[in-house]
Amino acid sequence: MDGAQVVSPETCYELSAFVHKRFGMFFPPERHNDLLRAVSRACDESGFSDPQAYVDWVLAALHSDKELEPLVTSLTIGETYFFRDPGLFAALREVVVPQRVRQAREAKTLRVWSAGCSTGEEPYSIAMLLDHYGLINSDWSVDLLATDVNVKSLRHARKGIYSRWSFRGLSEPMQQRYFDAVDDHHWQLKEVIRQRVDFSYLNLAAPPFRISDDARCRCDIILCRNVLMYFSRELREQILAELTRMLDDGGWLVVSPSEAGLVAVDGLHSVHINGMVLHRKGIGEVTRPVSRPVLPKRVTPREKSPPKVSVPPVKAAKAAVKPARTAAPPDEPLVSVELCADLVEQGAYAQAMTQLENLLAQCQPDRREQARINLLLAKCHANIGHTDLAQENLEQALRLDQMNPVAHYLSGVIALEEHDVDQARHSLERALYLDEDYIMAQLTMGMLQGQCGDVVQQKKSFARIHLLLDRLADDEVIPDSGGMTVSHLRLSLKN
Repeated sequence: MDGAQVVSPETCYELSAFVHKRFGMFFPPERHNDLLRAVSRACDESGFSDPQAYVDWVLAALHSDKELEPLVTSLTIGETYFFRDPGLFAALREVVVPQRVRQAREAKTLRVWSAGCSTGEEPYSIAMLLDHYGLINSDWSVDLLATDVNVKSLRHARKGIYSRWSFRGLSEPMQQRYFDAVDDHHWQLKEVIRQRVDFSYLNLAAPPFRISDDARCRCDIILCRNVLMYFSRELREQILAELTRMLDDGGWLVVSPSEAGLVAVDGLHSVHINGMVLHRKGIGEVTRPVSRPVLPKRVTPREKSPPKVSVPPVKAAKAAVKPARTAAPPDEPLVSVELCADLVEQGAYAQAMTQLENLLAQCQPDRREQARINLLLAKCHANIGHTDLAQENLEQALRLDQMNPVAHYLSGVIALEEHDVDQARHSLERALYLDEDYIMAQLTMGMLQGQCGDVVQQKKSFARIHLLLDRLADDEVIPDSGGMTVSHLRLSLKN
């Protein structure tokens, strides 16, 4: 059912105003198609056959949050995974947590709030990080609070059961340590970690906030990532002011790298840590990594980043096991590369990899087609966390076709994940040299320029993106963006 075809423009404006007032989510005209797609999903789940009738029902009376749950759930669909944004978690591990632990050494209390926790991967990542410091099972009083407006996501989070998609930022030893297999495709977080996170409902569009029985409680760390971009400027300023109020003196506000430029609040100061921008209450000087507190030695949540180098990444280590190429059974027909590409876009990575390996083994594709197969394999491995194998396939793809901008772009993204800024910049420059209209390469380059403090070049990159977006329809999906529409990206850049 396509809500865009049956909901009148006037009603759409009215619904947009309602959603903004009730839940704080901002859907200007250029994002009305996103809004109506959510209406279509909620309409089906709520038992309505007509989107217009459903919207009329929503607007006709003051419904409870429970009654509007299908709409909110459809509006706040978000993908996340454990230890998303490795650079930020490195900053938390190396600087933020040690400093707060030092300051609270006598009181032995620590409070962390994940605002907009989605399905729980973020607060559980924090719990695992704190377990590394020996703070979970100790004489410390540790409060881990997690809130979201999506009730369905909260139910998912409390169960703590996740598929492989959520583990692409988590090493295999960490997964084995903290999770138990439920079946061949799902794992459950161990209860000792699961029970330490307190999940509850909270609408960030309705400050002031209360996340504890003690209204005076203050937080050491507040994470509000990939949330602020969805609010209007006015509401975002109110939310940031309230979050700042709820921080303890010297406490930290953590937003996503793409949202760091949206934070401009009296009392919060930008702090640059290894290329990341965080914000600290009442502290203006640049904070540098400090030594770890004297606590029991634990396994780190993720391996230390390799030293920065200015040469392309080397091939995968010998220890990495490369999946064997196996021929498809005689009664199983091979699919085309196009169908494999569709499987990759749908997130069916295991199925796509099997078919791609079969194509390489049986079809003897030409040089360019083989390069494309290696590139798709690289995407699969990158999305399930096999960085070494992803890089190996990328190198093979580039040996076969050095003029493929997508391969250079993906190589740059992987380099950023590994904190190799020089290689990331080199790969992104190659991608843009080959295709100056490559929006995601231009966006990633702009974000990298911002992290490196090159504001002038970042503005030029973003201006170029605006010109490219003006050529496209608002509801068009940007290639290699993971499903982001033109209107969504335009709004993010505007904010």
